[in-house]
Amino acid sequence: SMAANAGTTYNIAKTAATGFDHVWVVDSGMISCGQALAVLYAAKLASDGCSAEEIFDRLNSTKKQLYTAFLLPDVKAFYRNGYTNVYMAKLCEWLHLYPVLRMYDSCPAFSGVQMGSRERVIKHFIHHHLFRKSRIDTNIIYISHAGITVREQEFIRSEILKCVPFKRIIFQKASVSTSCNSGFGSFGISYYFKEELL
Repeated sequence: SMAANAGTTYNIAKTAATGFDHVWVVDSGMISCGQALAVLYAAKLASDGCSAEEIFDRLNSTKKQLYTAFLLPDVKAFYRNGYTNVYMAKLCEWLHLYPVLRMYDSCPAFSGVQMGSRERVIKHFIHHHLFRKSRIDTNIIYISHAGITVREQEFIRSEILKCVPFKRIIFQKASVSTSCNSGFGSFGISYYFKEELL
């Protein structure tokens, strides 16, 4: 499920699962692209022959290795969802700042702002969140987006590869609910840190 602290879906799923002996509900600790990356890992474990209990345990033990960050086009959705106060919202609006979110303790939280042209902001966001190159698992990075053009996707891909030589880069349109909560032109990145370096 999406992070327990980011909504009610985890508790709803846990309640529903009590009626089934074969359903295991995992709090991914993530939303959007981070949640998707956890699902892909679970699918790989299942294809490798792991039992439901083993998958449950592995997902819970690797949650701390997941890293997820989002770049929003403006502060409106961020403020509407209660993640910042009116003063920060006004400041971001007046100065045309791009809010940045990170997942902390299973909850999306304000972690900074970016300023400048959209291309410069995207480039800085990517390089900032991929700077710990030696610690990053290079197998896969997952990008979810809302209204990102094909040209911007190619720019994002090229900037990612300048930082880290990922074997797989997955782009996926965000769901309607995610898009409504992030804004047109937003995107998030998610990847794993290497287990042995934690």
